[in-house]
This record gives sequence, C-alpha cells and structure tokens, in this order.
Amino acid sequence: MHTRDIARAAAELTTSAAPGRHVRYVASDERTANEVAHVLSAAIGRASLLRHGLPATQTDEVVDICASIGNGILGEDYNQHKPPLGQEKLEDFAQEFAAAFAAAG
Repeated sequence: MHTRDIARAAAELTTSAAPGRHVRYVASDERTANEVAHVLSAAIGRASLLRHGLPATQTDEVVDICASIGNGILGEDYNQHKPPLGQEKLEDFAQEFAAAFAAAG
C-alpha cells in the first residue's frame, strides 16, 4: 500500500468516523510477490529481484507465512472486510522506487 492511500484513509476516518475504536484495511493494489518483484525489477533495470535469495535466518518465517497464505488463515479477515483499492498502484510506486534506488547509487 502506498503512503498516500494511507493518508487518504486516515483523513477520512478522522473527519467522518463516529467516536470509538475503528479497524479499517487500506490496500493500494493486490499483487503476488512474483508480480511485485517483476515490476520493481523492471523499474530499476535488473533481471530479477528474486535471484538474490533469502537469508537462512528468515526461512522458517517465510515457510510459516506461505503456509498461512495457502490455508487461507492469513487473508481470512481481510477477505471478509475487503476495502476498495486506493488510487496509487504498484507501477506508480515502482517509479518512486526506481528514483530512490538510482539516487542511492
């Protein structure tokens, strides 16, 4: 999700929500990890961000996350309360990412 979409949602809640506790999902785009890696790799002119591997210390966490995605637990509440997607899309962020990547040298 993009920070501009978060800001829009926060402004909406502070000006229109009834007093009390509120939980609201904010989503800019819905993409797979492979799609994100492909778009960001293309934006920075690299063959693939997926080729860099994963540190061994993180493999257990990734396995757990993948299992919860596969059995539906991770997205269960989100799918029951799916928000409208925000205005900012992955390709918009990719341009900002590429500029920051280039500036970092």
